[in-house]
Amino acid sequence: MNQIAPLPLYHPNKSNTGFACSFSQSAKDGTVFFSLLKQSTWDAEKRIGGFKESRNNPAKSVTVALNQMEVAAILDLLDRNRAYSSMHDSEKQIKSINFSPWMNKVPEGEKATQRGYSFSITITDKQDSTAPKNSFYFGTNYPESRLIREYLIFCLQQAFAGVKIQEVVETI
Repeated sequence: MNQIAPLPLYHPNKSNTGFACSFSQSAKDGTVFFSLLKQSTWDAEKRIGGFKESRNNPAKSVTVALNQMEVAAILDLLDRNRAYSSMHDSEKQIKSINFSPWMNKVPEGEKATQRGYSFSITITDKQDSTAPKNSFYFGTNYPESRLIREYLIFCLQQAFAGVKIQEVVETI
């Protein structure tokens, strides 16, 4: 399987509360990875946010491996405009994953309009129940959502193309 370029998206802000999102695929087995990073710096002069310092900090970054059914569920969300949630449970933590329509905030009594889709991951420490939950959030506009959709379709196609017929027969 060929290595494909990742799909990074950035939303920095001057409050230094922005997020970066990235989708990538393993050339080894076709697994799709979804990562979120919290913004770490803001250069007011250049009006540029940085994320590099967050990359190796578990309090400021999270990566989730998505199986093919989860990728298909995200595609279904994007195609049919409905929410999808999942949990990844390990010995140390629970990752609650949520993909849903992203709605504008409006005054009470007014109807909210959709502005794209939101992706969030909340991490709960299983070893320390008093530890606060760590949340990551990223909202995408419609063009970004379209890029994600096309990228995920391409990842599935790459994974399918990389499977040898003998491997399929052996799993049946």
